[in-house]
Amino acid sequence: MDLFEMIQDAVIFPSSDLTKVITIGIFPAAAALITLLLLYIGISMGSLAGIGVTAIIGGILSLIAFLFVGGYAFRTIQSTIAGSNELPDLED
Repeated sequence: MDLFEMIQDAVIFPSSDLTKVITIGIFPAAAALITLLLLYIGISMGSLAGIGVTAIIGGILSLIAFLFVGGYAFRTIQSTIAGSNELPDLED
C-alpha cells in the first residue's frame, strides 16, 4: 500500500457513514458551547468564585463528552484491526 492509498483510505473511511460522524461530533461541540456559555455567565457575575464554579461544571461536561468520543475512537480502532471497513454502531 503506497502513501496515496493510505491517505485516500483515511479520508474515505470516516465519510462512509456521515450520520455516525455527525452524531459523534455533536457531543463535544455541545459541551464546548455549554462550557463557553457557563464561563460567560461566570464572568458576568463578576466574582472569582462564579468563574471557578462554572469552569468546573463546564470541565465536567467536556470530560464526559470527550470520554464518549474517545471510547468510540477506541472501538473504531478495534473494529479496524479486526478487519472491518465500516464504522462501528453507536448502540453499545
